[in-house]
Amino acid sequence: MPPAGLVDGYQALASPRVVTPKMPDKLPSPLIQRRRLLPGIPGSTRVKTSAQPRRLARKTVMPPRIAATFSRYLRDPRMPQVEARRVRGGHRLSHAPHSHDTHSLGAIVQGHSSFLNRHRTLEVRQGDVVLINPGDVHACNALSERDWGYDMLYLDSAWLTERCGLDGDDGAVFSALTTQDAHLHQAIRVATGALADGDASLLERETVLERLAERLTGLLDLPAQGEAEHGAPPERLVRAWERLHDDWQQELRLDDLCAAAECRATSLISGFRRHYATTPHAALIDLRVRHARQRLRRGDPIAAVANDCGFADQAHLQRTFKKLLATTPGHYIQGQMLGHMQGQMPGPLKGQMPGPLKGQIQHLEQRA
Repeated sequence: MPPAGLVDGYQALASPRVVTPKMPDKLPSPLIQRRRLLPGIPGSTRVKTSAQPRRLARKTVMPPRIAATFSRYLRDPRMPQVEARRVRGGHRLSHAPHSHDTHSLGAIVQGHSSFLNRHRTLEVRQGDVVLINPGDVHACNALSERDWGYDMLYLDSAWLTERCGLDGDDGAVFSALTTQDAHLHQAIRVATGALADGDASLLERETVLERLAERLTGLLDLPAQGEAEHGAPPERLVRAWERLHDDWQQELRLDDLCAAAECRATSLISGFRRHYATTPHAALIDLRVRHARQRLRRGDPIAAVANDCGFADQAHLQRTFKKLLATTPGHYIQGQMLGHMQGQMPGPLKGQMPGPLKGQIQHLEQRA
């Protein structure tokens, strides 16, 4: 006989004690109760809970109010010596380094921005005026998401030099990059406003432009002979620069420019950076955009301009034009843009703008 307590050599186990879990008086609200019988134990229950996400009250969150981007090019065919651009809410716009054939000056009327001019970068704010010489590589972009706006004038260099009583082979240049002259700032805004006013007469527009030229007399001067010689690029680099300007429509290679300058590629690129504040490739693209801009002002079709100015197709011109000038060829021709660069007003803004397009433009212009 096996010893007491052993069954077939194993110790007999006592029957397990059945414990019935006590149900809590109240379970937390995010828990769902489910009772099931434990198998083999009649009358016993267990509680299984599963977490469910707490339902939050639906709350409408309104997007922040952001001013629409408004850009407008202003011209009078009877006044080919001037062109203007008015921008409000321009913090969405991005300008890559580029240049103009004209003397350019801009009045900052909203916000603040960085101003790159050749090798120098400055910060300009509302009330400042930026001054840009022909051919100077520059870019101006907002430094925050706040509204940024400006009035820009592009003045024919020959006309401006003659009006200021200057005459020189190298042309006149601005003696400063920026100024806080309040009278000049106001003169730029008045001249831009005269071009924007459809009721303004030719006599009124010509008068305000002549007054603006008077304000620029003290800021425009001929380059000093010593400074011109000291900062002038070497003759070999000038040959490459001239080759670029002569054959900008062709598919130029770096070897072609190196042959003109009689130097290696590294010396050519570093020379371009030092004296022209750009690279050979960037200078070629900038030249093509400048020529395209002239053709568009004459009313030539965009497709023909793209083909004649060395771009692969119309889409290539569109991308490059927008990258450098923060606008599209279509907008440049039509002169007016409201909304994003894609040509569409963002949804939350549609109900915020006051009425028809004319009212929208007046509303944005009056905010400055």
